[in-house]
Amino acid sequence: MAKHTSLRARFLGFAGGHFVLSALGATVAFAMFGAAEGGAGLLGPLCALLMLLYVPAGAFAAFLLNWERPTVREWFRAVALVGGIACLWGFGGFALCLMEPTSLFGFCLLMSTAFLASPSFCLMFLVLIQVLEVNSLGWALLWFPSIAAAALLPPVLFFLGALWGRPTVPLAREEMNSHVDGDAV
Repeated sequence: MAKHTSLRARFLGFAGGHFVLSALGATVAFAMFGAAEGGAGLLGPLCALLMLLYVPAGAFAAFLLNWERPTVREWFRAVALVGGIACLWGFGGFALCLMEPTSLFGFCLLMSTAFLASPSFCLMFLVLIQVLEVNSLGWALLWFPSIAAAALLPPVLFFLGALWGRPTVPLAREEMNSHVDGDAV
């Protein structure tokens, strides 16, 4: 009988893949900004590439860690756990920036994503550039959805990749029962 992949195992698998992609993204971004004058113009394609790399990272994690396909409920729980932590980090850091005694701490929380979550940081930075061009109160229409997208897009893409990374062939119910009872030939 196949082992069941726990929510903890899925979270730790995502964390491993996420930190590898973050290290790759931070390294490439710093090299890009240091090497070329037009490096900032390549931030959009870099962000898209880093986000799309979550799909093969999820497939590789599922294959390497021998995950079985999750049920829909398990999939949503895994995405909600990771996305919830990221939303708490992003929205919490932003809220702390608005209060005087904790504004430096909130700013540091948001800036730490440059190293801890560089794909999400690239997305938020691209939107921030657009927000700075808007001189009205319409900035919130861009900023808050970008935090939510930066928080939820990586786990959704990672766990979509995990669906394709470990194909399983389900046994017929009778075959499974005979394997459990020891009647298999």
